[in-house]
Amino acid sequence: MDKKGFVLIITMAFMSLLFMGGSSYLYMTTGETKQAERQSDAQKAFFLANSGIEKAAWRIKNNSIVNTETFRLKGTNTPINYLEDKDITFTITSLGNNMYQVASTSTIGNSTKTLNALMQKDPPSQVFDYGYFINNWGWFYGRGITA
Repeated sequence: MDKKGFVLIITMAFMSLLFMGGSSYLYMTTGETKQAERQSDAQKAFFLANSGIEKAAWRIKNNSIVNTETFRLKGTNTPINYLEDKDITFTITSLGNNMYQVASTSTIGNSTKTLNALMQKDPPSQVFDYGYFINNWGWFYGRGITA
């Protein structure tokens, strides 16, 4: 009985299984890496769009309202990182009665995020909407005041 061919078959089968396992592992790790990159891009696009909402709120507060603006975080400076060199676009729509609809959009890689906000300029104070200014102002001056 010749066993030389049997060892070759076992070795080839083992090498085939090792190759398939390694290929599967490589495929899974590549997929996970791409998914993590997409998720990271989505989060970065969200925060950049949020900065567009913040800039629109600043414009509304300071009476320098524009309909649409595209800006970059770097301004006129050299960008510190690649996020400062990405475009952020926001649109301000007046709804009347000092109410504004703001939409801000940013894109990183293949991920685009659009945030919408409803803002009111100079809203009325709600400090006196509740009855905690009672009891002869005793809470304010101390317990000694009873009249």
